Amino acid sequence: MRLCGGREADRQRLAPFLKELLDGCLAHQRADGLFHDVVDRPESFVETNLAQMLAFSIYTGVAGGWLPASYVPAADRMRAAARAKVDQYGFVQGVCGAPRFDSAGVATEGQAFFLMMEVAGAKPGAHPANSDDPAAATCYHFWAMKTLLLCALLAATAYPQAIPTWRSGARRHN
Repeated sequence: MRLCGGREADRQRLAPFLKELLDGCLAHQRADGLFHDVVDRPESFVETNLAQMLAFSIYTGVAGGWLPASYVPAADRMRAAARAKVDQYGFVQGVCGAPRFDSAGVATEGQAFFLMMEVAGAKPGAHPANSDDPAAATCYHFWAMKTLLLCALLAATAYPQAIPTWRSGARRHN
């Protein structure tokens, strides 16, 4: 993986947390590729943001070499589900929507997550991670790792019930 110098140790330390987060969320994925707002509560409304964030994380992780390709089919299901939520005007519907974020609707971050997912899921030859320009690839990987961790942290904060070991305090992170 081509990251800014000295980042391999960070990747080795953080990749297992990403896998744990993905596995915890994917255990609650609906047949249509989406998730409930409260991941492990089927009575909560269905929303699109988590699917988009996780698909982005998977595509980016696989392209960067810190996730195995076996996660791609799940990302493809989430991507297809999110694409099905795009209305005739190009807005992603069904995202946890502003201003109260207590129901599905339209929100700015939902549109941004869609764009991030689409770029990350583009054909591998078009992906910045595969650029012949080392500077472009290095900058992309640095940005991707930061964004990936932000998405993972947002998902973990919004959906802590998906990761029982985090909620129970069974792990202590320094």
